[in-house]
Amino acid sequence: MSLQPGAPASRDDHEAAALLDANERALLDTQRARAKNWLGILSAITALVAATLTLKGPDAAGDLPVGYRIWVTGVLIAGLVFLAWSTFLAYQAAYGDPSKIAAVDRGKLPGLAQRLLDAQRSLADTSANDLRGALFLLCLGALLVGSGTVMTWFPPRDGSAPTGTCISVDGKVIARLPGDSVTVGELTAGATIAPCPK
Repeated sequence: MSLQPGAPASRDDHEAAALLDANERALLDTQRARAKNWLGILSAITALVAATLTLKGPDAAGDLPVGYRIWVTGVLIAGLVFLAWSTFLAYQAAYGDPSKIAAVDRGKLPGLAQRLLDAQRSLADTSANDLRGALFLLCLGALLVGSGTVMTWFPPRDGSAPTGTCISVDGKVIARLPGDSVTVGELTAGATIAPCPK
């Protein structure tokens, strides 16, 4: 149904206009409620990641070569910083910027309703942008922390680590065994058991 200029508005049109006005006034509250829901999810993921690192981190990190350990630590710290920043943005989206107090100039009564509506719309837009930023940083932080954790599972081979156990006779390797130890009952003269050469 299209309205012609000057055509009288129906009762449904007035009700629709009132509903839109009410929705517009509630926009900030609606956006902040959404952000509060996401805040719980963000906090849970950040806590889960921190707990995982606390339980797994020290054991796995001690076995890594020093240069690789520094790299993994940097990746994990960057991920945790992004997760903390994400949580801050989510709180800001839910409760507003803690360093600012929003105020509307009440100087002149004419236009006050529009100024208030514009201020609420601006705060709702800022809240939506903060929530989008929080979700992006959550994904980035989780990706970095996950990558850092996986890096501890598959570290590069340290060149100084033995590559197995070798049995040699008169200096010539005759058998390569996996692992770093072997149980032997008796060795013949000239036979040795040692870590395999690199």
